[in-house]
Amino acid sequence: MIEHEQNLGNRLTTSLALGHEQPANESTALRVGGMRDLASLSLAYQLTRFDRFTLERSYDRFHAQTGAAVGSGNVWQFEYGHALRSERRSLEASAFWSQHRYSQKSYVNDPQLAPLFPAGEYSPWSVGAFFVPTGFEFKGIRLSTDRNFEEDYTRAWRPYASVARTWHSDEGPGYDLATGIAGSVFGADHLHFGWRLSRGGANTDGLVREFGLNYRLHF
Repeated sequence: MIEHEQNLGNRLTTSLALGHEQPANESTALRVGGMRDLASLSLAYQLTRFDRFTLERSYDRFHAQTGAAVGSGNVWQFEYGHALRSERRSLEASAFWSQHRYSQKSYVNDPQLAPLFPAGEYSPWSVGAFFVPTGFEFKGIRLSTDRNFEEDYTRAWRPYASVARTWHSDEGPGYDLATGIAGSVFGADHLHFGWRLSRGGANTDGLVREFGLNYRLHF
């Protein structure tokens, strides 16, 4: 994965990401037996001291772990945030919306994928639909504190938390609860521990519990 962030003046920031054979979580089948190539471009604009918005456009090509192409995806994401408190231990209210459009391969002849299917259900005409979901829209409102430290560098250890009410165009209402802590171990690095509980998320329709660890070395 290659990522680059560029400040264009005092208020506008653009980010570019390119990835090859990255993990894919758009469906259970992709999480278990798939991967993706991706390209994304995002713009973040600070309207005022308290208001910001972010717009992101991404494109994905999905593959099975065998290398067989199974489909593609196009996603638009928008988020608007208003800072209720901007000093240390920030508090922000935000609204977000995303549109997910997917294309499934109509024919994928790869018998190596048969073990992933229920007994007797493998067919070259069903592989694309098995891996790649149908399109949907996802939106919600969120209240968070110091959520930026999940990704942003911080020398000191900083806890963060967020709670969100979500709506999925196919699955209906849901929620997302998250908390974690992030900081530096050696100076020019970023270590993050996080926990999440969600129902009806953008990529899942049931109850999901997650615990994650992420480490980045800056150079």
